[in-house]
Amino acid sequence: MPHAVTPISMHGLGATHGSMLSAEHSLERYQPLNIAMTRCNSPVKNLYLSGQDVFSAGYSGALHGGLICASTIMDHCLYVDLLLQQKKLKSKVVKKLE
Repeated sequence: MPHAVTPISMHGLGATHGSMLSAEHSLERYQPLNIAMTRCNSPVKNLYLSGQDVFSAGYSGALHGGLICASTIMDHCLYVDLLLQQKKLKSKVVKKLE
């Protein structure tokens, strides 16, 4: 019977040299067709994938995977909102310096 694994319970698997808890990041995964087919949606209603499973390995991949997942759930591109927010913050900093 499969069970959920978290970083806290990872030690129980005997992975003494580290291990990944998400989709494998192999060369096959990064083939164009596989990248195009990777989505946040799952066959289970209201269950979404996020983080490294959706984008790529590492902190940046997890961050972007989370943004992609949130954008999917909200049906709105959050990257645009972040760019607009960045523009507002930069203009505030420029005004303070003047």
